[in-house]
Amino acid sequence: MKALTSLLTIPALLLLAACGSDSQQTELPQCDDEDVMELVHDIVKDEVKSQLFDVMLAQAGKSGEIIYERAVEVKGRSTELATVLDAVDEAVEQQDLRYSEIAQSSEDTALQKVWCSANMMSPGAEKPAIINYTALYSGDDVEVLVTF
Repeated sequence: MKALTSLLTIPALLLLAACGSDSQQTELPQCDDEDVMELVHDIVKDEVKSQLFDVMLAQAGKSGEIIYERAVEVKGRSTELATVLDAVDEAVEQQDLRYSEIAQSSEDTALQKVWCSANMMSPGAEKPAIINYTALYSGDDVEVLVTF
C-alpha cells in the first residue's frame, strides 16, 4: 500500500512543477518606459553636444581638429577646450527637450526588443525632429540604441 501511495505522489509533484514553470512570463519593454526614455534622452543630449561642439570648432576655424568624445576625455589639459566644453554643456542643458507621439513600430517577443519612434522638440522650435530607437531588455537591464 505504501508503494502505491508513493507512485501516486510522484506524478502529482511533477504536474505541480510543470504548471509552476508555465507561470513565468516576461514582459516586453514599452517605448515610453521611464528607464527607456531616460536613456534615449541621455543619448540625444550627447549627440546634440557633439554636433554643437563641431559647429563651435568650425566657427573658430579649428574644424576637425578633435572630436567631442576625445575633447571630453582631455578637458582638464586645456583651459580653452574646457571653456568651449562648458559652453556646450550649458547651452544643451538649458534646452527643454520634449518627446511626443511615442510609438512602437515593431516588436520581437523572443528577443524582448521593440522598435520605436518619437517626436523630439524644444520650446521655440518650428518643427520636431523624429528619432528612431530600439529598446532591448535583458533581465532587469535595458539597452537603448538611438538612430539619428
